[in-house]
Amino acid sequence: MALLLAAGAVVFRTKAPGILIPYVVIGVVVCLAGVGVILVMRAGRGQRVLRHLPEAVFHRYESLRMGTVDSFARLPTLLMLTVLVWAAEGARLGLVVFSLHLVGVHLGPSQFLLIALVAALLTTVPFLPGGLGLVEAGMIGVLITVGGVTNSAAASITLLDRSISYGSLVVIGFVIFVVTHVHAPRTHRVATQG
Repeated sequence: MALLLAAGAVVFRTKAPGILIPYVVIGVVVCLAGVGVILVMRAGRGQRVLRHLPEAVFHRYESLRMGTVDSFARLPTLLMLTVLVWAAEGARLGLVVFSLHLVGVHLGPSQFLLIALVAALLTTVPFLPGGLGLVEAGMIGVLITVGGVTNSAAASITLLDRSISYGSLVVIGFVIFVVTHVHAPRTHRVATQG
């Protein structure tokens, strides 16, 4: 969420539409609330309240808390990997745009990152497999409104990018599933008596 807000701030630094201001404020509040929750979890506060919860819920929360707190020990590695992954996402989208040789499309790294982050956010909608349909509509909308590209250019960029990002996951995932879960039936030899 913080990366999304940062990318949005860079993209809209001089031309932020007034209609976006409430959403930015809500995003900042959500980020701050998330940081607050993580700090409370890290401090181990609230144990008296948590002990009133059912035991199964308490144990699940403790497991989540310990995993979250333990992950802070690897924070530099986590931050480095996060930056690398999002740089790769933005670079993939940039390479897609450049490979299409679209006339009049002038997007920069911050726009690539913003579009990739919006697409990733939309993939989390739980009732769609990988955000199929919703992500494409969101990417086209952001490309048109933020990037200022034409409808056909936005559709071309989106379809090629999603065929790479979503299509490769489906194909590679299918191959891995077949290799790890599908077993050929074993033939049984019938002993002949003779």
